Amino acid sequence: MSHGTLDPEKLEIGIHRTWLPSRLRPRRHLVILSFLPLAAVALLLLLMNRTRHTASPINAVQTGSAHHLQPIGGGVKLRIMALGDSITAGTVSRDESKSKRPAVHGYRQSLRDKIMATGVHSDDIDFIGSKSADDVLDMEHEGWPNEKIRKILGHVSKSKQLRNHPNLVLIHAGTNDMNDSPKEAPYTEAHLRLDTMLDEIFCQVPETVVVISKIIKNGWQQARTDQYNAKLTQLVIDRQQAGFKVLLADHSGIKPGPDKTHPSDAGYERMAKNWMKALKAIPKGWLDEPHPAVDITQTCHSTAKSPLNWHEELDT
Repeated sequence: MSHGTLDPEKLEIGIHRTWLPSRLRPRRHLVILSFLPLAAVALLLLLMNRTRHTASPINAVQTGSAHHLQPIGGGVKLRIMALGDSITAGTVSRDESKSKRPAVHGYRQSLRDKIMATGVHSDDIDFIGSKSADDVLDMEHEGWPNEKIRKILGHVSKSKQLRNHPNLVLIHAGTNDMNDSPKEAPYTEAHLRLDTMLDEIFCQVPETVVVISKIIKNGWQQARTDQYNAKLTQLVIDRQQAGFKVLLADHSGIKPGPDKTHPSDAGYERMAKNWMKALKAIPKGWLDEPHPAVDITQTCHSTAKSPLNWHEELDT
C-alpha cells in the first residue's frame, strides 16, 4: 500500500474513534448501540411513572403522602370566620316534596375535611362565630338568613366575634341585596356596602386574610347578580393595591336548587371546592398565627364610598 492512500478498513475505524473513547473497539460500539433503544424506552417509562405520581397535588392528597402535602397556611393554625347570609348558614334547597331545612354544616364540614386533607391537623382548625348548626362542635359561623350586607355587618359587629381575631374570613354575601333593592340601599351599590364591611373587618383584625366571593346564581335576579359579581374583581384589586390581604373566590357557576336561591347539597360541595381553590392561592406569608382575643372593640370609620352612614349601618 502506498503512503498516498488510506486503507478503507482503517478509515472506518478512525471515524468511529473520533467520537468514542480510544479504548472502545468498533465491535463493542455496535453492541452498545444495539442496547440504546431499550435503554431509552426504559428511561422514558421511568420518567412517565415519576410524573404520574408527583405532578398532581390531588394525587398527593389522595395517597396521603406527607412528602407532597402542602398545608393551607404553611402550617399556621387556622381560625376561620364564615360570614354571610343563609347560604353561609347552610340553608339547603331541596325538591318541593321535602321541606327546606338547614344543612348540617352547609359547605363548612366539607371545607374542613378538604383543609385537613392538605395536612392541617384537626386541632389546628377552628371555625368561630356566634351561631352553630345542630349543636355540632366547631361548626360555628356568622351566617344570617334573609339579611342584606349592611345588616350582616351590624350583626357581626354586635356579636363581637371579630374580637376573637380570626386569621381567615370567608364572605358570601349579597344575594338578598339583589332580591330586594329599596331606594336607600339599591342593588347597584351592594359592592360598596361590601367594601364597608371590609373596613370594619380590617379595623378590628388588620392582620387577617379575607376571601370575598362572587355569589351563586340567582333564579330570581340573575342580571343583577351578574352586575354585582362583575364589580368584585376591581374591589379586590383596589384593596390589594392598598395593602390589604384580600382574595376572590368564584361561586358564580353554582346553580341554586328548586327554591331558586339556595344551593343543593351538591352545590355546597362545589362551594367547598371553590373555597379551597382560593385558599390554595393565598400567597406565602399572608396567614399569621391567630392573635389572642381582645376585650375591646376598635372604633372604626369607613373609608369605602358607601352612601350610607357608617354608624347607621351598624345600628340598623
